[in-house]
Amino acid sequence: MSYVDSIYMKPKVQQVAQDILQVEFWKPEMCRAVIEAADSIDRYESRPNDPIPGQELRIDKISPDLYRSFCTHWKVVLQPILEDFYRMPSSMWFTGWKVPFVIKYTPTTQRELPVHWDDSLITGTVKLNDGHDGGDLEFPRYGFSNRSCPVGSILLWPSGIQHIHRSTPVTRGTKYSLVAWTKTSPDQQGLSYRDV
Repeated sequence: MSYVDSIYMKPKVQQVAQDILQVEFWKPEMCRAVIEAADSIDRYESRPNDPIPGQELRIDKISPDLYRSFCTHWKVVLQPILEDFYRMPSSMWFTGWKVPFVIKYTPTTQRELPVHWDDSLITGTVKLNDGHDGGDLEFPRYGFSNRSCPVGSILLWPSGIQHIHRSTPVTRGTKYSLVAWTKTSPDQQGLSYRDV
């Protein structure tokens, strides 16, 4: 299965809450493949000194090509959507991507994440699976959660305090999400927009 066969090149786009977009991104088979690859490595861990620790696995550990393909996909498909939404060319504000990570939640390990905001310009999170209870991504200020979002969709939002969010406790099953953060300055680690 190639990356390009597992994605949406002309996605449906919907604004689901204040400045939050839901976009078709990965097909369900891609989501399953990423979960299987992450679980086969099984090196989920929290980053040192992370104020909001999670059981995370960076996707460059699965494959550096997956990371580059993800960034290329974002640049080609998502960035024009964001340019239109924010009415500003990417060259004026977008510098690149930190390494996305798969985060895994279970009732006995990482159950939830408290209310927080991200160290990112734009956050993207892909819902990788269903079949669990709890684990909803909630935006308390807007009364919105991703409960009814389809698997493979990505939510995109500006990452400041106005978009605080949390993951509710998982009470049954295992939840997986892919979280993508963008650089807030060009000198941060990760792929640069101009290099993809």
